[in-house]
Amino acid sequence: NLLGVLKELHHRGITHGDFYGHNILVKEGYVKLSDFGASFFYDRKSDYGRWIEKIEMRAFGHLVEEINMLVERRNPDASILDDLEKLSDACFEYNSFKELQDSWSPN
Repeated sequence: NLLGVLKELHHRGITHGDFYGHNILVKEGYVKLSDFGASFFYDRKSDYGRWIEKIEMRAFGHLVEEINMLVERRNPDASILDDLEKLSDACFEYNSFKELQDSWSPN
């Protein structure tokens, strides 16, 4: 899952730098993150490192919002809509992907 990928990248001190829908490839149920041209290493313990992670958290939150809008257009009664909205809100609340993944639950 994309959340796990970003958590692992950040754990290793790597930022993707361009985490948006156009860099996510989906085929036959498989999802891949592509285009690492803007990625770089950073010091996770520094003040700027925390800001870098927060920026990618916000990008992830915006991606979830976009997915939510697409799902809603295709199926306004989809049960997943509430979960997507909660996930999007959580992305703007937490400071890191680890914190989000460890704490967030759709139920």
